[in-house]
Amino acid sequence: MVLAFVPACFIALLANPWFLAYPALTAAYGCTGILLWLRRSDNAVGPLLTMVGTVFLIGAIGTPFGAYSGLPVFLEPSLVPILAANSVLVASALVLLLPLLRFPDGRLPAPGWRWIERGLLTLIAVSIVPGLLADPQHGLENPFVGGSVAATARSIMEGMLGVFPIGLMVVFAAMRVRYRRGSEIERKQLKWLLTAIGSYALFQMVGQAQRVVVGIESWNVAGFVFDSLLGTLIPVSILIAVMRYRLYEIDRIVSRTVTYGSVGLIVALAYVLPVLAFSRLLGGSNDLVVAASTLTAAAVFNPARRRIQEIVERRFNRTRFDAEKQVELFGERLQAETDLVAIEGHLDRLMSATVAPERVGLWIR
Repeated sequence: MVLAFVPACFIALLANPWFLAYPALTAAYGCTGILLWLRRSDNAVGPLLTMVGTVFLIGAIGTPFGAYSGLPVFLEPSLVPILAANSVLVASALVLLLPLLRFPDGRLPAPGWRWIERGLLTLIAVSIVPGLLADPQHGLENPFVGGSVAATARSIMEGMLGVFPIGLMVVFAAMRVRYRRGSEIERKQLKWLLTAIGSYALFQMVGQAQRVVVGIESWNVAGFVFDSLLGTLIPVSILIAVMRYRLYEIDRIVSRTVTYGSVGLIVALAYVLPVLAFSRLLGGSNDLVVAASTLTAAAVFNPARRRIQEIVERRFNRTRFDAEKQVELFGERLQAETDLVAIEGHLDRLMSATVAPERVGLWIR
């Protein structure tokens, strides 16, 4: 994998520098898989992620040969790399489901899930065949079959991509089973992965809505790069979850993400809606309307942030929410209490409920 990674980067640079996103995904999954394989040799997630990186690498090398124009002469459409990329087109999507199915401990949720895994492996192996037989296009002919068979194989190959959403729903069902039966640590691990998947899915939904509303057919350079960066969050979240590095930070991350995402949406609406409405009524832009909308958005920010943060932390960051309530309750009791023994008891209960120390001592001068 390491030896093939260098040619993949070289080909991407020759084709277009921002095609480096493909090797970047390969490196993210491959390096994460190898590291987990070395550090957690008893966990099957590491080898499976390494397999994902290997499949992605084949696509990263082969795709620029056939999918893009303007390549150097020696990178013009070539049959072997194009067929290699076709053969892993479906497999690169389905193979990603394998580590997700065994996340986070490397085992299946229950013995009965092995039949689903075997079916997925069979489907991955079968998907390679239509990729090898598919029409390579770009004025090239498939050496294995004739034109009509090659066209049919391409249709089958593209149609098999529709299996991925179904497989993803099956994976989410497995995660739901794990979440209901798992320990607190396993639930935190699942939250890391689901947060990464949710962020990537939200970006894709925004992109699809943009294509429908605005009519843009594909990402620009910035969108393509950001899409790839969000894609690397999935293997990174798996690494954090399995290695349990800062595992319990996920509640804070989720609460902050949801809070500021919601506040940002509210502030944007508070600015955009009045501007659009008055622009239509007045027949053009108005500096007074823009200034008023700006002031409204600024005034809405802090109250909206405090209210939304309280609601979100009550749901996603319950530990901090409960701790703040305990501190408020202690402050109320402290105002009405004069007995030092009672105050010591209140302080002991407060410390135990918030930071859970091994021992609590009170020193009075």
